[in-house]
Amino acid sequence: GVVMRPAMFDGVSGSYQNGESNNLSSSVLAAQDQYALLPHEASRYVSIFEQYSVKKDGYVYGKEAVELFSRSGMDKADLRKIWIMVDQPVDNRLDKLEFAMAMH
Repeated sequence: GVVMRPAMFDGVSGSYQNGESNNLSSSVLAAQDQYALLPHEASRYVSIFEQYSVKKDGYVYGKEAVELFSRSGMDKADLRKIWIMVDQPVDNRLDKLEFAMAMH
């Protein structure tokens, strides 16, 4: 049978590393885990990340994140919880992986 490996998001390059890129494996993965970050979603998040990484140093800082995440219409308390959850270790900025998790 076919052995499926979950896709791993590479926060450094902003891409997926798994060797499987067909839609079938993505669909099966999504069926297995509704919270899975699929390649097309990760690609979109990386593109948005680049727009909001104003210092071009590999991070999105609080000011820019607040600007973007406030547009979601989510409650500020919920946005704060998401920030606390993904900003690990706490450095008050998000790298590509942390940003993708927050967006997702």
